[in-house]
Amino acid sequence: MQPSRLRAVYIIALRAYPLPLQILERHLTSLGSLGHPGGILLEVVTGLGRHSNTGQPRLLPAVVRYLADAGYRFDSQEGNAGVILVHIGC
Repeated sequence: MQPSRLRAVYIIALRAYPLPLQILERHLTSLGSLGHPGGILLEVVTGLGRHSNTGQPRLLPAVVRYLADAGYRFDSQEGNAGVILVHIGC
């Protein structure tokens, strides 16, 4: 693989933080400023909402809405709907 096509990968488990969207914004800003030549792939672990009071995800839809509104390119991880892959600088 050519060096210019290599990509840095970072993982963050948002469900572990009390203010998850603020933490996500901070990570997106700092990772975006790195300027990695192959771009950066951020794996955002939100979980499926199984431990919420209603059994429905609350963090996952909020993160998807935030990323869409901010104009980030993202998709879900195949085989794991509780993980969102965010493409930064790709």
